[in-house]
Amino acid sequence: MTVRKMTTDDIPEVAQIEKQCFHQPWSAEEILRTYQSVTSLFTVAEEGRKVVGYVGMYLVPDEGYIINVAVSPLFRKKGVATQLIAQILEDAKEEGVQNVSLEVRKSNQEAIRLYEKIGFESVGIRKNFYELPPEDAIIMWKYGI
Repeated sequence: MTVRKMTTDDIPEVAQIEKQCFHQPWSAEEILRTYQSVTSLFTVAEEGRKVVGYVGMYLVPDEGYIINVAVSPLFRKKGVATQLIAQILEDAKEEGVQNVSLEVRKSNQEAIRLYEKIGFESVGIRKNFYELPPEDAIIMWKYGI
């Protein structure tokens, strides 16, 4: 598996992964618009020549905010998300980011355990953050990347 920075050529496959993973997936146009922002980073994982996962992050001075982490269902539990997050944290560090946050569904215990393993800490709750179905989000931070 290869982990690398996303290009515009990857957007159709990333949009497919969005549809497989989320109740309210981003469209290819939304992904492209966000990707083209100077305040974002995107990383993809490839198996062969197929994109199997991605992670996106917004950047603000010295902070990052992970907006999405998604792995194709056929490639889960193989360390793809761990490698994606490790790479985007490294890329963010090169951009001067020191601390990174994210939100995760309260019921997504598997993701919460992964984020904790990587060094994220739960710091609060955002009530009714998610829709379809409605659910609270756990706010997590990783300090000193």
